[in-house]
Amino acid sequence: CLITWIKSPHGIGLGGTFVQTTEHLLFCRKGTLEAKKRIDTTWFNYPRGKHSEKPKEFRQMIEEVSPGNKLELFARQKNKGWSVWGNEV
Repeated sequence: CLITWIKSPHGIGLGGTFVQTTEHLLFCRKGTLEAKKRIDTTWFNYPRGKHSEKPKEFRQMIEEVSPGNKLELFARQKNKGWSVWGNEV
């Protein structure tokens, strides 16, 4: 599932012709693991943080819906119960 993060405030960020005001998170699961909770949308509006820092709400949401192993790519910090990968961890 592709989850879209709408970064606010709009109008700042890198870009030439198009200023990038969104990022995408890829949520995957292996097998037929049943979701613990249903989320009724795939786009979320959260404020920007530090470079490559995803909003904590995404981590909380993924923990609520998925009992399995979790991996964060391009992470900035370690989080309990998550495997993390990134040059700033």
